[in-house]
Amino acid sequence: MRVPCERGFTVTELLVTVGIVGILATVAIWEIERTLPEYRVGAAASRFLLDLRTTAAIAARTNRPATFRVITEGENCALRYLIEQDGTVYQNVCLTDELRGMTTVKDLDAIRCPEENGLGLAELPACSLCDGGSIVFLPTGQVLSTDPVGDTIVFRSADDEDGLVRAVGIRAGGIGRARVYQWTGTEWLCR
Repeated sequence: MRVPCERGFTVTELLVTVGIVGILATVAIWEIERTLPEYRVGAAASRFLLDLRTTAAIAARTNRPATFRVITEGENCALRYLIEQDGTVYQNVCLTDELRGMTTVKDLDAIRCPEENGLGLAELPACSLCDGGSIVFLPTGQVLSTDPVGDTIVFRSADDEDGLVRAVGIRAGGIGRARVYQWTGTEWLCR
């Protein structure tokens, strides 16, 4: 009885396959490295915005003021923030540890997106929280901030000075509404 011959891969086929996989892996790694700084900036703005809203929710739920405190140039952390209430710390986040290579930017124009121009709202200061500060959320939804108009923080990749710039701003006074702004190079756009 004859046993059929099992055919495997030839060395040439194997080398071609390994070469193609290597080229695809190189392209994928290059693309990931290229987009990573923008991802970190977007993630920092999203995380910051989410935690501002969390602070407002804690104040509303407990019917007591809650504080969102930004600390810069602290021990082992360039940008840290705390969510606290009556001596209890709900969150202690070192944003620069979580999203390495991200920094803040102070030297941009004041923040107001085109949709806000006709509303009579004052411009928000560019990165008023870059040197630290506190935002107090009252149970009623009102916000007391470092700056009388409101507070912002502006994020950019430390590796890509011409890359994506996002800001998170919250207006003081009335009902504090936090939102994300993106710098186009000439103006701020609301996101």
